[in-house]
Amino acid sequence: MADQQGNLRTANASTPDVARSNNQAVDKRRNRFSNNNKRTGRMTYKGNSVSFKGETADMDANVFQLQEESQDPTQYKKTKDALERYACKTYTSDMRTLFEKDMSLPTIQKPMKPVSGADEVDIEVYVQEKKYFSKELRTLSKELRAFFSVIYGQCSQCHTQRYAHKKIIFE
Repeated sequence: MADQQGNLRTANASTPDVARSNNQAVDKRRNRFSNNNKRTGRMTYKGNSVSFKGETADMDANVFQLQEESQDPTQYKKTKDALERYACKTYTSDMRTLFEKDMSLPTIQKPMKPVSGADEVDIEVYVQEKKYFSKELRTLSKELRAFFSVIYGQCSQCHTQRYAHKKIIFE
């Protein structure tokens, strides 16, 4: 910078522009961790220990952890129940079969083809049901991928590392 006489001045923290940029840099460093924590809810620090909260804030810190990581013996059931409530609130597809005792992937029933000799109304209804079926099938597939991503985000790092070699294949 040069003053009015053309002499060069060095910038120091006392000039308003430099002080403002220094404060902004400090604010960015401070907010970097707090914004990350608010955004993902991934980790919070309690004293010397780290408490895993999961990536989905709507899950209210219900997470899947290894037995060695958790001191709550009912944590798995609580997390599974919270996932069921989350799925019911968030997705339009019926995902109840994921939470039943014999756990299976949700399906959508195909429309029944009209019998031969059916009138035009029955044929038109069948055509509309086919369109609805294909739309629902795409929606279910998309929502299952999103839901399994939520489940994965609620698993602790130790949990995901232990089961990383297993692959889930969707047909």
